[in-house]
Amino acid sequence: MVGAGDLGILITGFLSLALAFTIQAWAQQFTPATHTALIFSLEPVFAWLTSFIFVGERMGVRGAVGAILILAGVVISEEKGGTESMAVSPDHAGVPHAQPPPPAEEAVGINI
Repeated sequence: MVGAGDLGILITGFLSLALAFTIQAWAQQFTPATHTALIFSLEPVFAWLTSFIFVGERMGVRGAVGAILILAGVVISEEKGGTESMAVSPDHAGVPHAQPPPPAEEAVGINI
């Protein structure tokens, strides 16, 4: 049976996750796909760092090597990144400038 405290934890956890994913989905529209992928690849590193700070969890050799490889991959990707994030519109950080759609007559090839 679920107690009142357990129910409160479940509701709070559900709402905080829903809020976090909503904010994440909104913010991703202003971030190039390569940056989003790099941020997601750092998730295990941030998870370990959080557990180390709050719980004092220690990392083994395999985990440390994995974290170093992830960080090295992110640094290399950022340094040798593609041109996708180069051309951005000045009013949105990291969002490529979109071209306006052609007029309807030109889009279908019919002159009215």
